[in-house]
Amino acid sequence: MSEEVRYHMLRPDQIVKRRKECPVAYLPVGTIEWHGVHNPVGTDTLQAEEFAVRCAEKGGGLAFPPLYYGESRSESLMEANAADRDKIAEKMDLPVDNFNPECQYFSPNQQVENYHRLLLHILTELETLGFKVGVLVAGHYPLIDHCRSAVLTFSKRRLGTVPAGKMIAWTFVDYH
Repeated sequence: MSEEVRYHMLRPDQIVKRRKECPVAYLPVGTIEWHGVHNPVGTDTLQAEEFAVRCAEKGGGLAFPPLYYGESRSESLMEANAADRDKIAEKMDLPVDNFNPECQYFSPNQQVENYHRLLLHILTELETLGFKVGVLVAGHYPLIDHCRSAVLTFSKRRLGTVPAGKMIAWTFVDYH
């Protein structure tokens, strides 16, 4: 059996040991959305989580608990945008109107801004926990754009716009 690499499952002394050996933090990022009647609704995040765990097992570092929430519910999810969203709503036993942008507390633009802030906040947390590399592992292809944007914003601190940080941020999507 492999050594445990999931941050939330370790005791402090185990975290310190692994972080000193390889100060890389992997954050799986995904969604909860329709993936047909044959797949779990967390498919994207489950894939990202498995990638993060395998990267930590094979290359070192630690895999953090996955982020399932935060993306724009109005713009990038099947329930909101699929041509057959009425059939999806029927299978989920929900009114199709539940997927309309008006049902969301925040506008689509605000949702994107909030998600960007959340990713930056998490990257900063990873840095303050002593990691030298923070990797956002996107399990849902539209999220790679949000992850890239957060990584670029986070990295601007190194270019003098904000006090230089101690961590390098990076991202990839599961199929790349």
